[in-house]
Amino acid sequence: MKLTFSIHYQTEWGQSLGLVVSSAATGDWEPRRTLVMDDSSDGVWSLTLTLDDAELDAFAYKYNIVSDHGGTCHSEHGDDRTLPRGLHDHTHARMVDSWRMPSPEQDALRSSIFTRAVYPPEGRHRTRTSEASIVAGNAAHFRVYAPRVPKGCTLAMLGSIDTLGAWSIKEAVPMSDADYPNWSLTLPLGSSNTYFEYKYVVVPTDAAEVEVEFESGENRRFVPSVDVPPPTLTVKTDEHLESPRGPWRGTGVAVPVFALRSRTGLGVGEFTDIRPLAEWAEQVGMNMIQLLPVNDTIATHTWKDSYPYAAISVFALHPIYMNLAAMGVFDAATTERMIGKEKALLNALPDVDYEEVMRVKSRFFKQAFDHDRDRLLADKAFNAFVEENIKWLLPYAVFSCLRDRYGTCEHQTWPEHRRMTLKACEAFASPNEDHFDDVVVHYFIQYHLHLQLLNAATYARERGVALKGDIPIGVYRHSVDTWMDPDAFNMDGQAGAPPDYFSIDGQNWGFPTYNWEVMARTDYSWWRNRLTKLSTYFDAFRIDHILGFFRIWEIPADAISGALGRFNPALPLRREELAARGVPFDKVRLCEPHIQENMLASLFDGDAQSAVKAYLKETAPGCFQLRKGLQTQREIAEYFDKADARGESDNGLRVGLMAIVQDRLLLEAPHSDGKAFNPRIGMENTWSFRELDPAIRNAFWNVYVDYFYQRHERFWAEQARLRLPAIAEATDMLICGEDLGMVPACVPGVMDEFGILCLRIQRMPVDASQDYQHPADYPYRCVASPSSHDISSLRAWWLEDRRVIQHFYNECLGREGEAPQVCTPELIQTIIDQHLWSPAMWAVFPIQDLLGMDAQLQREGPQAERINDPANNPHYWRYRCHVLLEDVLEASAFNSALQGRIASSGRGH
Repeated sequence: MKLTFSIHYQTEWGQSLGLVVSSAATGDWEPRRTLVMDDSSDGVWSLTLTLDDAELDAFAYKYNIVSDHGGTCHSEHGDDRTLPRGLHDHTHARMVDSWRMPSPEQDALRSSIFTRAVYPPEGRHRTRTSEASIVAGNAAHFRVYAPRVPKGCTLAMLGSIDTLGAWSIKEAVPMSDADYPNWSLTLPLGSSNTYFEYKYVVVPTDAAEVEVEFESGENRRFVPSVDVPPPTLTVKTDEHLESPRGPWRGTGVAVPVFALRSRTGLGVGEFTDIRPLAEWAEQVGMNMIQLLPVNDTIATHTWKDSYPYAAISVFALHPIYMNLAAMGVFDAATTERMIGKEKALLNALPDVDYEEVMRVKSRFFKQAFDHDRDRLLADKAFNAFVEENIKWLLPYAVFSCLRDRYGTCEHQTWPEHRRMTLKACEAFASPNEDHFDDVVVHYFIQYHLHLQLLNAATYARERGVALKGDIPIGVYRHSVDTWMDPDAFNMDGQAGAPPDYFSIDGQNWGFPTYNWEVMARTDYSWWRNRLTKLSTYFDAFRIDHILGFFRIWEIPADAISGALGRFNPALPLRREELAARGVPFDKVRLCEPHIQENMLASLFDGDAQSAVKAYLKETAPGCFQLRKGLQTQREIAEYFDKADARGESDNGLRVGLMAIVQDRLLLEAPHSDGKAFNPRIGMENTWSFRELDPAIRNAFWNVYVDYFYQRHERFWAEQARLRLPAIAEATDMLICGEDLGMVPACVPGVMDEFGILCLRIQRMPVDASQDYQHPADYPYRCVASPSSHDISSLRAWWLEDRRVIQHFYNECLGREGEAPQVCTPELIQTIIDQHLWSPAMWAVFPIQDLLGMDAQLQREGPQAERINDPANNPHYWRYRCHVLLEDVLEASAFNSALQGRIASSGRGH
């Protein structure tokens, strides 16, 4: 058949419009062919192709702008276009398209958070209609993308011709949502083509009291072709519905699974608790539940494993989230006899006792597996799960078995299993081996965790509530991932963050950094597989520290403080460049700790003599260097750890020596043979910088500012554009980036390119010179929140800095007089309202802040509401909500008030 493509676009001089075509039938996917289109005087570009049936079925296309001198300028936004089904009965079809422009709202509406949860094709919103058949003869087929059709409604067309009701709303023609969220309708046009105008309209389908809703904007126009005589089929794609309600905005609650409290739990929140939380979210009009990472972190079998960002597998779920009764291995009475006593004790605690919870659950898992083993191994569903997930499940199970056998997860120390392949794992896990059950028990645990989380996610989606996951930027150093594929990680580096709001010395997370070059060789398959697995349960996800896709803060293995890190990748300074910019290179003065007698008293709290005698060596009058064996922070830490064990440690000396190590100005760039260097971040706070010659100090400061805020912008943007496509293309989940801290200027633009939502925390403004930012000033493509798991709750924040709070009270809240000493429920309500009424696509609230709006539901002590303190490493992640989910569901006055606030702000519609 003949296929004519037609699109209106005003190009610039020297440009033409091209049609990029691909057809699997002809093997032309790579390279894709660009065909230059024909131009008419009114800016309509067209091109006619002849395709056979095989090519028609596999055909995809896209428009781009090409230079008349050769080469592509840029392509239209979005995925490849496809043809509608049913074209085979026509001899000629005309595709009438519109150039696709980036749209923050429309890009987000194409994610699964809307198509699977907020506006799903089935379930609570709508009964599916049959597919619109493409009739033979002269006809027009209309297509529009429109997920925002609420419960009890359908999309219809209304227009100026009789077949579209002649603008009578009672005669509007319903469309088909068989290909939801795409709607379609075919209109027979008779023997002649006719110009007409039309609109899309949302109309009720039942007795529900829903008002008719016309799309906004001018009437759409159907212009018949003068070049293609009837009979022909015109396929008009209108891209998206112009909703009169404005950009969609939603609301969510943020809470770690471990923090949930219910009568059915065992001392910790569990996947089954997500179901009543979803019921509550639906009741108050929320569409999202934002969780922290839920992957397995069992490394040491101690409370230190409570850190949810140190996963030993990016695929495996944490056994702590299993509800034991819901496994169904034993009847309810037997399960109660086995765990009832511990359950009562653990549920009475104010916080999570991680070690005791894991002890009780681990014992139960062993008993349940022994009881269910033979039935399990023959179960079709279980075996299907194992087969589908074997590539990550097998190594994880073998790793977990060996971790417990050797008593450590540090696989570099395992005598016989330091490095394993998938084939070696298969041999280790053979049914003929004595330890077969010690491997398969982990299959058993992961299978039940999968069922419980999938059940919770499905239950939430059916109520219009999506789960938002969390992707840590790093993996645990001693993990399955580094064990199976060590080349994909830089094991001699430590990921962290430079000094910022959270920590004056920066953060050292201890994770290895990524070897992006190795990952690129497999087209980032590790990332793609990770996200594909995540999408089983989640419809949105937060990329923890998305800045790591631009550059990561990498700390050398011999350092502990984040202040001794550098950006990787980076463009270091060579000696010659430093000299040319007014900084003469002196390795001893610039690259080694600057230890002068006048600084020792303040560093060692007046005990300078003890420090000099035991740890320093005088190299010249009043000048010192650290003694051998104490020249790195790691050596100092090991020395004092041994002293601690003997009861001889002096923490003041330890802190002073650590500070000396980082009192330097330049850090040698790796693999540079001492010829290139990176400035030490925060060098303006060092003794070494303050004691430079004033002229050199001024020149050095100019170099520093350029290095950290200008030099790398284009370079880092290029790095992100290489890596982020794999993340964006892997799934259709909504992507949100945590972009707090020291943010390069290039980051917002690149995030916009990939449709990634930014994060805005009110007390962490983009402008670092400010103490806070008003939510009314946020961009649309963003997640707005008054606090997060890494900072204090609103009530606790109110007690931290009286100057900031007074200014916030007067300026941001618009109140006169002195600020109250405590953050009252009424004040929290005002702050919540500011976020609800902001332009941000999502307003997400920590559960502590929401409960703070009600004097009866808020926790007694605000300080106990904090989940994590980044400056305290290691931190015990044990926060647990003090109110039962069952009681929150029954808090009718609180829920009614919250529902009213959300509804009045226009969110969720």
